[in-house]
Amino acid sequence: MVNDFGASGDELQEIVNVKSVAAGGLFKWVTNTLNCYDINKNVEPLRQRAAAMKKAKEKGEKELAETKANLAVLNEMLSKLNSELKVKKDEMNELER
Repeated sequence: MVNDFGASGDELQEIVNVKSVAAGGLFKWVTNTLNCYDINKNVEPLRQRAAAMKKAKEKGEKELAETKANLAVLNEMLSKLNSELKVKKDEMNELER
């Protein structure tokens, strides 16, 4: 962490510790709290995005399952119609002879 003083957090920690050990501990706590805030500020939008993506995935999986079920029904109907067509064509061929 670089601040307005141009020094890193470790350098400032040393400077504060020289002046007061109690203030050094407080400074360390504040620095860590600010670092935690910066991390959470970046992580929270990622969590929200992940939740939205999970919801979209679940919706897509549900739609896929419905589509597969509809496809199975249509394939079954097509199979029945093809078998009926074959029977009718066989009957027609018999009648033409």
